[in-house]
Amino acid sequence: MVFVLKYKGEKKKEKIKMNKLSKQRSTNVITDCGGINVWFHGTLILTFDQERIILTSGGYKTATTKRRMNQASEEFDLGFRVYQEGYRWYVNYKNEKYVFAENLTLKR
Repeated sequence: MVFVLKYKGEKKKEKIKMNKLSKQRSTNVITDCGGINVWFHGTLILTFDQERIILTSGGYKTATTKRRMNQASEEFDLGFRVYQEGYRWYVNYKNEKYVFAENLTLKR
């Protein structure tokens, strides 16, 4: 896995130990200015840093998108869970239930 770190407009690449999520097909984990971004099939599905977590499906509300979000939550100990009831997505975070919406922002 390669993390891409930005420093004053330049990109510096560092090879680090591959994490479990990056071993998944079509999934990339990239650090950017202190945050971490999770991409699935070229679509940003999760961004997080010390202050917040932002979830988005990019319009692809699939079982695999939910699975990748939940795998990231588990791997990075973020504490949320995305699930579905009927045709609606929900997020459980800190014992609160949220209706999933694009760019749903959770305070850490």
